[in-house]
Amino acid sequence: YTTCDSIVSKNGCAAGVKALRKGFELLLADHTDSRFTGRLMKIVAEIFRRDDVKGKMKKSVLFSQERPYLGMMEFNIRKRNIGRLKHQFDISHAESRAEATISVKGLLSASAISPGGATHFRILNHLSIVSDYCYSKSNRRYEPVSMLNGMSAYGYSDYFAVLDNPNIEVRVEFRDGVWPLEEDTVIQCMGVEFFQKTGEKYFLFRSGGGVEICEVF
Repeated sequence: YTTCDSIVSKNGCAAGVKALRKGFELLLADHTDSRFTGRLMKIVAEIFRRDDVKGKMKKSVLFSQERPYLGMMEFNIRKRNIGRLKHQFDISHAESRAEATISVKGLLSASAISPGGATHFRILNHLSIVSDYCYSKSNRRYEPVSMLNGMSAYGYSDYFAVLDNPNIEVRVEFRDGVWPLEEDTVIQCMGVEFFQKTGEKYFLFRSGGGVEICEVF
């Protein structure tokens, strides 16, 4: 990785990191560690560096041209259990990029990765949009090219007992009228959360579970 090496590039990187965090807002409290933002900064800085345009105030943060690189993001290096389940799921998205689905028939091994005391789990499907960023001479700052920047959508499965082998499908779509543009990048994340059921309430376990990138498109 490289680091931002000028005031202008730092502003561009900071804007890009802020946009990613806005899209992941739902995930920050429960599914990221203390070094998550630092890892984002390194990724955004490298994307900024890869823009081959020369000259001060001309380089951009072109997420749309470096989508595979965004797939390297790690939310929490100590919570990676979703990786032991993800391979069982079919992951797909519409050509419009406005919706995406994760599904599995007869999920296996949830009990093998559940923390002690957990009785139930659920699956998360999360979408977010990050726009390319360019420098605005008139406003003297980096700004998103698309108004959809930072938008997110998410859905959860039902709660399932950890010993179950359920059929699961979670389809998520952005609100009506939202169609990602060429300069928009959609990031799809998948997660698993574990709970202890007491009475009719489910209490989230901070340990176990985790979130990973499924696709970037």
